[in-house]
Amino acid sequence: MERPRKVAKVATPPPPAAAKKPAPAELPPDSRVSEEIAPPPMAVEQSIEYVASEELKPLPDPHAKMAGIEVMKEFGLATLLQMAAELLNDRLPEARQAARSMIHSMYGEFSNDSGLKKDDDESSAAESWQNLCSSSLAPIAAQSVAKIVSL
Repeated sequence: MERPRKVAKVATPPPPAAAKKPAPAELPPDSRVSEEIAPPPMAVEQSIEYVASEELKPLPDPHAKMAGIEVMKEFGLATLLQMAAELLNDRLPEARQAARSMIHSMYGEFSNDSGLKKDDDESSAAESWQNLCSSSLAPIAAQSVAKIVSL
C-alpha cells in the first residue's frame, strides 16, 4: 500500500482588479442613494422621549434604614435573608459588607423581637435564628450566615 504524497500548499493569487466594487459614479443612477431621498438625521433633543406623569412621588430617603422587625416581615424576612446570603458570595467587597450589615441588622431586630433579657433567652433566640436560616437557605449559606452572626 502506497502512502499518499504530500501536496505543497500554494497561496492563492490576489483577486483580479475586475472583481473590485465599482465606484459610486459607475453604479446605475437608481442604485445610488440620493441625498434628497435620505431623511435628515434627527437632533439629539428630538430623539429623547419623555413620559409625562401626574402622580410622581419623591424617592424615599436613601439613607433610611429598614428598621423594625414588622417592616422586615412585611417585606419578607426569608427573602431578605436569601438576598443577603447571595450577596455574601459577590465579587465586590462593598456588596459583601452590605450583606454583613443586613444580616447583623436582621439578627438584631430578630433577637429584640423576642424581648430577650437573659442568657437562656439569647440561646433560644440563636436557635430560632438558626432554624430560620436553615429553613430558608441552602446549608452552606445558612452556615455562612450563622458564622457572621457569631462573630
